Amino acid sequence: MAQWIVNFLKGVLRWFIIPLLYILLIFGAFTAACLVWKHLDLLTAAKCPSMVASYANWIAGKLGTNVEELEKEGKFAPVVSDMLVALAFVVAIVPLLQAWRYRWRLKTELRSAHGLEIFKVKKERIDDLAKMLEYYEGAEHITVFCGDFDWLQPSSIDRNPKFSKCSKRLKKKMKKMTEKMRDFVKEYASQEKITLVSSKSKGLVKDALRNGGDDSLFEALKERVVFDQNVGIKCSLIEKVNRKYTFLYRSYAGDKKRLFNAHIFYKAEESEELINILRGLIEFSSWRKKAGEHPKATKN
Repeated sequence: MAQWIVNFLKGVLRWFIIPLLYILLIFGAFTAACLVWKHLDLLTAAKCPSMVASYANWIAGKLGTNVEELEKEGKFAPVVSDMLVALAFVVAIVPLLQAWRYRWRLKTELRSAHGLEIFKVKKERIDDLAKMLEYYEGAEHITVFCGDFDWLQPSSIDRNPKFSKCSKRLKKKMKKMTEKMRDFVKEYASQEKITLVSSKSKGLVKDALRNGGDDSLFEALKERVVFDQNVGIKCSLIEKVNRKYTFLYRSYAGDKKRLFNAHIFYKAEESEELINILRGLIEFSSWRKKAGEHPKATKN
């Protein structure tokens, strides 16, 4: 539904608003030119064409008077000035919209050709999880590389010093989104449609997923986790029937203390070979077969 609304608004902008602005630009330019010409006609002996004079008089009539009366009252010049200012505004705003439209079209074309979409995360544990869920849903299989997967446990938000200054309202939203992700991953784990590759030990993952003294989340996921894999990456490879593969990862703008961008990289015309390489590297270690069976998975 949200995507339909976005596409509808883009269509309105492309087929209605921008053409309307062009019409207003032409109308404003013609009107300003006619009024200036009529103004010069009143100041000099030169006569402007009857069509121009008629149009200027018509515009003046819409203002509740006529050109001669405006000129006598000394108000015609300000009217012309106001029209020119209005025209200048339209002339300034149309190129800006055109530049935005060109940027959006170029971005769309690049995304279509290269399969790269960048999503700015403004609220961690809300925006990032929502975008992940958007791409996770409907997947045939998901391979997730991470640390202790504490982002699957809502209670970890209260334990994390990073979120200590967040308001209660924001924490509530974060927990709600985390619960949605937790329930999704649990469901996929029960169907063996997700593999969680952890860079940490079984004990650390268990602690991160613990809710007080409750280890039910860990018990529900442990058979789909591969522990102690020091690969040092945080990303997801998503397999779908209609798109084959989508690769999600995060990037920081130099400072890891700041919020990050979520990068969505899917199979497209120019990226097909790179996605195949990533898929080959991930499947080379047969993570699915190792889930819950890795020798180091018995460590506490």
